[in-house]
Amino acid sequence: IGTGNLETAGAFLAARSKTQHVVLITDSNVEEPHAENLAASIVEAAPYAGVDLLVVEAGETSKSIETANFLWQKLLELG
Repeated sequence: IGTGNLETAGAFLAARSKTQHVVLITDSNVEEPHAENLAASIVEAAPYAGVDLLVVEAGETSKSIETANFLWQKLLELG
């Protein structure tokens, strides 16, 4: 909790693990700029790590079995 955390999250993660692949799951309201800033922070701090961004529609309708299934399938595809 605080300000500037997204910009430093990549360095925080890289200092604590040898992350090879990160999957960020967000909704369309948070994707730009927050999720994109987080992804950029991770790539900057850990250029060896792959970063994938999965975006679901914002709102209550995305809180569903269909969305969960979509995310599971995407995660399986990404390995």
